[in-house]
Amino acid sequence: MTAPGNGDLDVPAAWTAALDAVAAGVRRVMVVGATDTGKTTFCRWLAAAASRAAVLVDADPGQPGLGPPACAALGRPGEPVERLVFLGVLEPLRARAALLAAAARLTDAGARGGRLVVVNTCGFVRGPGQRLQTATAQAVRPDLVVCLERTTEAAALAEALAARTPVLRLPSSPAVRRKSQAQRRRLRETALAAAFAGAAETRVPADRLPVERLVALAEPLPPRLLCALADAAGDDTALALLLGEDAGSLRLLTAGDPAAAVRLRTGALVVAEDGAATVVPPP
Repeated sequence: MTAPGNGDLDVPAAWTAALDAVAAGVRRVMVVGATDTGKTTFCRWLAAAASRAAVLVDADPGQPGLGPPACAALGRPGEPVERLVFLGVLEPLRARAALLAAAARLTDAGARGGRLVVVNTCGFVRGPGQRLQTATAQAVRPDLVVCLERTTEAAALAEALAARTPVLRLPSSPAVRRKSQAQRRRLRETALAAAFAGAAETRVPADRLPVERLVALAEPLPPRLLCALADAAGDDTALALLLGEDAGSLRLLTAGDPAAAVRLRTGALVVAEDGAATVVPPP
């Protein structure tokens, strides 16, 4: 079967059940499944093929299909991100509370105007990952959970979620290929490097841009620490690298507008020029 509006994408016939649910009034869809089951592919397909306007929420900071790594994001593929929430880490479980709050906030924002919201999640389906997914479902309040599976690897998760929300278990697309850890790392590096395309170095008085630490780190903060510029409304507007501090000024590399920022939120990743990210150990 060919997906509506998606060229020659190999879509299982069973996926149309999700379109039927949307046509019947489902407004919030949360998508779960193990790593490499095609969650991002499914989310993009559903948003494009749905009978009404749709947006995506990406709640996988380690391997996002929307927005840069270390963030949660709201938007549509191929368009500028509507809203960004900086988490500062790649591991979903390390930022559990912040990730749940971000997913809820972005989903509520996306649902305004009657839009369909499709929430993409990380590939954790067992143990702490299962508990994270059930907590995510409580946070975003989906009308439907779609569970993508190759066989029955997410059966326990699907059963747990079904206690509160209707669950639709669907097969992954045969076109989906497993990625190696090296491939995943390269994808993250490319996405981080892209976030700083056109970036410029700038200096901002330290007393004008207070630092909010999302993760506890030892002093002094390492150079090229990944950060976000936050505006007066509390929204993260752009990523930045903290290059250093001297003479009462913060040296930043960013493609955003530091003049509009009122706070600098720091994470726990150092990013090299090629986009390679290194986790800063806790103090």
